[in-house]
Amino acid sequence: MKRILFVLLAAILLLSLPACVTAEEEREILKSGDFSYAILNDGTVEITGWYGSETTLEIPSTLDGKKVTRIGDRAFPWCDSLTAVTIPDSVSEMGANPFIYCAKLTSINVSPTHPYFATIDGVLYEKATKKLVCYPYAFTATEFAIPQGIAVIGDEAFSWCSSLTTVTIPDSVTTIGNSAFHSCYSLTAVTIPNGVTTIGNSAFAWCSSLTAVTIPDSVTSIGDYAFIGCKSLTAVTIPDSVTSIGDYAFIGCKSLTAVTIPDSVTSIGDQAFSSCDNLTLTVPHDSYAEAYCKENGLKYIYPDTNDWLNN
Repeated sequence: MKRILFVLLAAILLLSLPACVTAEEEREILKSGDFSYAILNDGTVEITGWYGSETTLEIPSTLDGKKVTRIGDRAFPWCDSLTAVTIPDSVSEMGANPFIYCAKLTSINVSPTHPYFATIDGVLYEKATKKLVCYPYAFTATEFAIPQGIAVIGDEAFSWCSSLTTVTIPDSVTTIGNSAFHSCYSLTAVTIPNGVTTIGNSAFAWCSSLTAVTIPDSVTSIGDYAFIGCKSLTAVTIPDSVTSIGDYAFIGCKSLTAVTIPDSVTSIGDQAFSSCDNLTLTVPHDSYAEAYCKENGLKYIYPDTNDWLNN
């Protein structure tokens, strides 16, 4: 049984990981020097990959005479030589963390007058959406405070930043993106501020040192794989605002012993609490959560189960 469980968790780990190769989506990929790119509908260029070995790189504003306006999802992954990169003013859009896994990259530069992006202390932000795009993987700080005013933590923004133990999220943040803190192994505690409405898919997946999470009343959905593999997680508060808990959301959270599911929850995904061996759920009488527990063989009690002790 344990072997089957291990294989299941390994397979789920692969599913919850940020994709390592940019999806080409049946479009033509062209080459120009060390760059690969695709032509967008407006005739401009999206960089889809880079295969150079330089330590410092100025991304060109044109490739083969076409304006570079977008840097695609994970366009520079595993660029182990790269220590500094400069983004031209022509770039107006970026996909999910383009510089994920760049083990030596500590300097992301844009011009002070860049119309779309800014850097603060080496962290890359998108101006219009007030989104944190990329916290460099190579940073060794243990603590980081996201600036007040930032509204979105982008997809994969902190993925694999294993040195971080504490991240302070300001109350201006409304969205925590997919895989935002994926595999931040040293992260111990997170307070999600009131105002966040969505916790993205795999947002805190495999944060194996995470011990406690407070989810505010503003959150309505907890994404697929959101806390998968958080084996040290002992406490989670799910407020009445939550209506859905995604597939595999808490699978493998072996230290969880008690979670209360409010009556507001009307959707719980496949194996959301599987392999939580010590967990007993508290569910309302005649609720969706009660039916889910019965159907999936999960241990549960009612809020008034032990009231007899006080009577």
